[in-house]
Amino acid sequence: MKISKPKIIVRPKDFTPTRQDMEIVGTFNMGASTIVKDGIEQIVGMVRVAESPIEEPRGKVLVPYAKVSPRGNPTYEIDFFQIDKRKEIIPGTLGKKELKVKKITLPWNNETIENVWLHRHISHPKLGFSRDGINFDWSENFSYFPSWPHEAFGIEDNRIIKLNGNYIFTSTSPDVDQSVGTSFVKTEDFKKIVRLPLPANNERQKYTPRFIFVSEKNAIPLPKRVNHPYMKDPLGEPAQCWASLTRDNAYQENSPARINVEFSFDLLHWGGPPHTLMRASNTKDTLGGGTNLEEGVVNGTNVFWGFYHYVSRGVYRAGLFAIDSKNPWNLVARTEPFLKPNQHEYRKKGYLPNVFYPTGLVIINDTAFLYGGQQDNWTSVQEFKKSTAIAFLETA
Repeated sequence: MKISKPKIIVRPKDFTPTRQDMEIVGTFNMGASTIVKDGIEQIVGMVRVAESPIEEPRGKVLVPYAKVSPRGNPTYEIDFFQIDKRKEIIPGTLGKKELKVKKITLPWNNETIENVWLHRHISHPKLGFSRDGINFDWSENFSYFPSWPHEAFGIEDNRIIKLNGNYIFTSTSPDVDQSVGTSFVKTEDFKKIVRLPLPANNERQKYTPRFIFVSEKNAIPLPKRVNHPYMKDPLGEPAQCWASLTRDNAYQENSPARINVEFSFDLLHWGGPPHTLMRASNTKDTLGGGTNLEEGVVNGTNVFWGFYHYVSRGVYRAGLFAIDSKNPWNLVARTEPFLKPNQHEYRKKGYLPNVFYPTGLVIINDTAFLYGGQQDNWTSVQEFKKSTAIAFLETA
């Protein structure tokens, strides 16, 4: 498939750290969509900005977290847990990105959690707009940042999906209480945002946003309603519902990694039970969703199509897939992972080597823009023709 070489378009130096004693270590995994802004169709991007402390006290590891509140913190503030390397870390678990501690007490609820993994960085999203898909203005103030308890250790890997004239963006948070989970946020214009779920009768005092998916990450809702695999309407036809791709948070040694399809009538309550769409070829590899999905026709079948990611021997690559747009548990086509990491112009080592992770897909006429994270350090864009991708899927 003909596709342009990755071009790095977002770098850590493009942003200012939240605190003077922190540095930005990554700007990657950007979700994307289109929006009419100032009377012009533009591309909206939501990039993950990861920060770490610059220096640590002797014998200590600083673990960043956001100051959160059960009612939501109106400002983004970062503090640190000071972890004693000798006494508090489980031996053999201290790495560049994470560590496992014997126990930790959460300041927002005074709960103590034992034997828990923690990140050595914290992430939050930044919002930008572009008229050409390459040069983004990141100056827009964005009111979405970690402020609720389930977001205390960061907001990561947003996807943006257009639904019924609104936008839903999904995000992953590494919560030590409920494991990794996925949140949903709704907006019309990216100025006013509403975390889901909303309370009954819009009673603000009962507004407690939480994970929509617990222990599942990188949820990617489909852009239109689909057939429910089991339930029927009063006329005996398949009931219409929403569907989402989900990725298991953890894998058993006897069960390969998989992408599932789950179903919902209200975007809040999901189940189905889930259908397995794709599996890794063995228990040592992993795979998961990548970009938001777009509409198309493959070999006469109406489909949703996009990119998935596949990890083998520590190398992240990406491939194309297409699913039936009415019965999304049917995989119509899937290519082998053909997009490789380390193909961009930067030759220096990134935060996590050998990673290309696709997260955003935008189609304008026949031109497609693929956005993804490179080495957990930068965001790249690649251009291709939608027609070329469809033709490639038709031969898969």
